[in-house]
Amino acid sequence: MKTLQISLCVLNLLNKVNDEGNFIIPYEAFYVQIIKKKIDVTRDFLMFFRDRSSFSFCMFPFIFDAEAKSAILAFDAQIHMHHATEVVLTQNMQNLLTKPDAFPNSPYLVFFIRRNYLVQDTLRHIDDIRKSCEKSKGQEETILQFQRQLKIVFENEEGIDWGGPRKEFFLLLIEELFDQKYGMFKEIKDTQNIWFNSQSFEDPEMFFLIGVVCGLALYNSVIINVHFPPVLYKKLLHQKTNFSDFVTFDPNYARNLEYLLVYPKIPGEDAIDDTEEKVGTVKDVFCLNFQVEEERFGDTVFVDLIENGGNIEVDEENRQQYVDLLVDYYLNKSIKQQYDKFEEGFYSVCNRSFLMHFIRPNEVMEMIAGCEDYSDFMLIRENTTYKNEYHKDHPLILEFWSIIENFELEWQKKFLAFLTGSDRIPIHGMKSIQIVISPMECENDTLKLPVAHTCFNHLVLPRYKAGRMKERLEFALENFSTGFGLE
Repeated sequence: MKTLQISLCVLNLLNKVNDEGNFIIPYEAFYVQIIKKKIDVTRDFLMFFRDRSSFSFCMFPFIFDAEAKSAILAFDAQIHMHHATEVVLTQNMQNLLTKPDAFPNSPYLVFFIRRNYLVQDTLRHIDDIRKSCEKSKGQEETILQFQRQLKIVFENEEGIDWGGPRKEFFLLLIEELFDQKYGMFKEIKDTQNIWFNSQSFEDPEMFFLIGVVCGLALYNSVIINVHFPPVLYKKLLHQKTNFSDFVTFDPNYARNLEYLLVYPKIPGEDAIDDTEEKVGTVKDVFCLNFQVEEERFGDTVFVDLIENGGNIEVDEENRQQYVDLLVDYYLNKSIKQQYDKFEEGFYSVCNRSFLMHFIRPNEVMEMIAGCEDYSDFMLIRENTTYKNEYHKDHPLILEFWSIIENFELEWQKKFLAFLTGSDRIPIHGMKSIQIVISPMECENDTLKLPVAHTCFNHLVLPRYKAGRMKERLEFALENFSTGFGLE
């Protein structure tokens, strides 16, 4: 054991050097997969949680991959959910003795939602929790309330939330919140990611709401269909942003800035020979100053990146400073008010110290929005159950899986979005997606389109005649893949 501890300590030092060197080698190279196979990671985390002075593998979180960390995060959430439940039950017992007429609090975080007032009702629940907690212990009490297990009750709909209504709630709410009518986010065309709109008319509390929603999704292990750039998750973990983050944020703009930095070279090529025709200076060619031009409510305004920036030209000597300030402006300063509210909401649910100690930005992104490793896509077939006359060897089912298997990746992603509400893969891979396929219960269903109940990963597949299914399935995916396919 002593040798193992020494080896992990040495590996830890190398990992820190690698991090400080901006990943000389990929951080995934430090994953030690055999440890995950040999130990119970949740039990090891419990030892770490109870006594941090004793040895545990969780003292070296960099050795665990995102899947293992997701299991640890879920276990940590269960611990806090259990604690929050105990606190509520204890309070109810105390109230029973001292305030017998007081209505007992639910050990769950229950949201009563009207479908036509989804955002308003969610905001009301969150606001009620914050106001009630402000009268007692403030932030600490708010976190405790949000860390109860989430249950969703839709108005006039019977049933117990075993996960389906909760997933549907997140699907519908995310679609609504990111609707252009609110104007809280703008799309980055190059990547189709979204970013905070610094000119939003919405109350900053709406960004707090979105932060809470993202935190609740992570805390309750629900994948949500959000397309934030990787830099958001780096900011959540309080890691400093830099130009490499801007490259993934807005690749086209980043290329232009890169050209500015190396001019008169062409990126990736040698410098222009001095004997060649003389080229213009940075001032003459780019005509830039230390300002940013923005459109605000229909008017064009100029924002100084430094004091008196409009009178300071960008030249060979200060262009690096210009790029650094510009990147910092877009990633941080321009959206500070909106982002700060988002982060406040996020950490009103999630354990800040846990995330910052255990998890890397890309791993947080995969846990919230899923990942893009489609190599084991057809494992989805192994976890499928069938209803009524359908079974795994039914001719229609065999034809269906043959179509899915032979789809190109883009069509497979469309199918995944149609079925589950997101084209991303859960952190535990395709093996973790359980779907149900059933026949359509109506006459003359051969002309009908397939229907997906995304909240339950349930596909209703009509009884098509031979050769008809592919055309009907493609039509459904092409027309409904941009939405959630809810029925």
